[in-house]
Amino acid sequence: MFTQEEVKSFIIKLGNKWFFPDFSNKITWYVVTLGAGFILVPEPIKLFFLNWLIDIFNLNSGVPLELPELEASTDYTVGIVLIVLALAHNLGHKYFSLEKDKFDHAVSQELKHSDLKLLEKFLLEFPSDCSSAILLKDHDFGNSFNRDYLKNIDDFTYRWNGAEYKFMNKDIDEKRAVFHSLCKSFLVKIAEYTAPVGASNFSSVVPDHLRGEWDFPDWVKSQITELNEMATEVYRTHQEFILYAKNEI
Repeated sequence: MFTQEEVKSFIIKLGNKWFFPDFSNKITWYVVTLGAGFILVPEPIKLFFLNWLIDIFNLNSGVPLELPELEASTDYTVGIVLIVLALAHNLGHKYFSLEKDKFDHAVSQELKHSDLKLLEKFLLEFPSDCSSAILLKDHDFGNSFNRDYLKNIDDFTYRWNGAEYKFMNKDIDEKRAVFHSLCKSFLVKIAEYTAPVGASNFSSVVPDHLRGEWDFPDWVKSQITELNEMATEVYRTHQEFILYAKNEI
């Protein structure tokens, strides 16, 4: 059972939602104020004001037919009609605002559902525990690596830049684009700095003739450092993208 205070609170909220005008709804306030003026303003003042407006019209209209001056009356019909019209307008305003909010919410939910499906696809193809993510996170490029471990990055780079792989949420898609750009740059450097190790499926920054040496030339050290730093940044961006997208969706 509802308490008396709960019922009272519900009635007040219902009235605020449907019957009482919003301060932003200026048309309703203007009409209500005008209607109340017809009812509350003393008759002599109201009559003087209206006849003054009629005199101005008669003097400036240029029309041969003049409007007659108003006489005193206790008929509040005009004021009441204006107030009723204002309340009716307010009800209509509330109704269409509510319908618009419902429509906007439905569209927003549909866009979120679309982005959620795309994020699920990304997590299936490039999860945090895939071989590419582990390579980015843990590998030291001073050592050789299996080229198969680049598959997730390769697939993402060459597939996730088409229209069907763009998120509807602009902020999420901007982060996808940043991550995509980093992956592409990383693959370019891999192609530039590494070479196959013999006939195996492995690649290495260190040339064959230097492998086994204790100290590498500066240019080799520089390339190893650059790849290690890029891999760390790509992995960090991968993680930030996933967390941000999950939070937004």
